[in-house]
This record gives sequence, structure tokens and C-alpha cells, in this order.
Amino acid sequence: MSWTGKYWGEDGAVAKAEQQFENSKKGVGPCITYASVCYSAANRVFADVVRLRWSGFKHLWQGLFLAIKAVLLVDKTSPEKSFEAWVFYPNNLAEKLEIACAVYARYGWLLGGRHGELSKLLTYAGNMLGCENQLHLIEPHIVAFLKLHLIRFKNQKFMANDDFIGDLEALAFLTEREGNFAQASRIFRQLVGVVINIEHKRYYLDYATKLAEKAGATDLLVKM
Repeated sequence: MSWTGKYWGEDGAVAKAEQQFENSKKGVGPCITYASVCYSAANRVFADVVRLRWSGFKHLWQGLFLAIKAVLLVDKTSPEKSFEAWVFYPNNLAEKLEIACAVYARYGWLLGGRHGELSKLLTYAGNMLGCENQLHLIEPHIVAFLKLHLIRFKNQKFMANDDFIGDLEALAFLTEREGNFAQASRIFRQLVGVVINIEHKRYYLDYATKLAEKAGATDLLVKM
């Protein structure tokens, strides 16, 4: 991800991520890291297109290519095997699991859908979040994003009720207190799509905007 939105060119996030990937052993970690950058760059392109910005149309084909590439990179990790060991490396694998879920959920359809694979990943996520003794080992923003994935796919244990929204708020504020303003902004921004109350939506969006500005995360501001 590039918080400033500098994705293109030789010094851009995409080129740097590709070079790092090519110089790596191309295991699970490098695949997911590269997929994350491709995913973020594609999101920026499509956000620009929706807002009728020239940069979005200029990079449209690149955006489609990177979205597909992100899915293929996650495929390379054999997710059904890669995340079975999460209990031994909770924070490390939780972050990779969250990215894999995000990629499959948003762009899996470009390659015919990844519903079966996503379902397995969400099962891992649900099991992970169900282990209370492990959660303190996982960064709060990762816990929040995993919970948001489960809400969107209507997992019976993770429904968007007031208590659950309160938990997500608490995780967002904890992330902010830790100084991770950009990730806290992302949590509040995603809460906008979960709650029904218009005032709550407005509050979350305003707060997400303030945090993104505080972090200097211009890429997040554009995507809002």
C-alpha cells in the first residue's frame, strides 16, 4: 500500500513491490505482500474512475491487470494450507489472512469467483477470532478487518449488532491511540458501510477523514 497514492513509475509502489517479489523466494509472505500492493493500486484506479478523474481512466487497464494479478498471487499461496498454522504464528498469519480475504472478496469474480476458497479463509478467520487467548497477540486493526469481513459475509457468530459495532469502534480507537492513524481511518471508513443510522455514518466518515489527514494518507482521502 502507498498511503500517499504514489503507485506508478519506476519509483512507484507497484514497481518497487514487483522488484522485491522477484528478488524474493516467492513464498507466502512475498506473494501476499505483492498482492496487497496490487490490490491497493487497483482500488485507487477504480476509485478515480468512479469520481471521473483522468488518472483512473489513464490507468484503467493497469488497474484491471493488477486486480487479477492480486488474485493470482493469493492463489499461489495455496490458502487452504498456508493458514492452517495460524495458531502458531497468530499476528503474522492473521495479517496475511486478512489481505487474502480482501483480495478474494473484491476481485475473485474477475477469475470466475473464489467463493469456496474465501469461505475456507473466513472459517479460519472465525476460528482465529474465537480464540480469546490469541487475540492479544494480533494487532487491533487486523482483528477489526477480519471481523468486518465476517460481518459482510453474514457469519452467524459475527453480526452487525450494537455490541459488535461497539467492539469495532473500540478496536479503531485503540489503533488510533497506538499512533496508527491510517489504519484507524480505514476501520472507521469501513464502519460507514456496516451501520444503518445516517448520523453514525456521517460521524464515522468525518472521523475517518480527520484521521487520514492526520496521517498524511492522501490515498485514503481520495478513496473516500
